Amino acid sequence: MARHILPRLRRFKQLNNGYPDSLTPEAWDEILEEMIHAFNFRAANMDQQMDALAETHERVQKGLELFGKYYCHLWW
Repeated sequence: MARHILPRLRRFKQLNNGYPDSLTPEAWDEILEEMIHAFNFRAANMDQQMDALAETHERVQKGLELFGKYYCHLWW
C-alpha cells in the first residue's frame, strides 16, 4: 500500500489548492510532508527487517496517524 499511496500523495501536494478549514496553508503543507515522509520510509523499507531509531519510528507513526486523520481532506 505504501508504494501505491506515496506517489499519489506527492502528486496531491503538487496540485493541492486547498486545505482543511481548521488549518493554515503552511500547517497543511507540513502535515502533507509528514505523511509523505512516513509513506516514503515504509515504501523504502518494506522488504527489510529493520529496527528503526525511536525518533524515526515516532515520526513515521505520526505521519501515518495524520494520514488517517485527514484522509477525507485528500480529495478536495
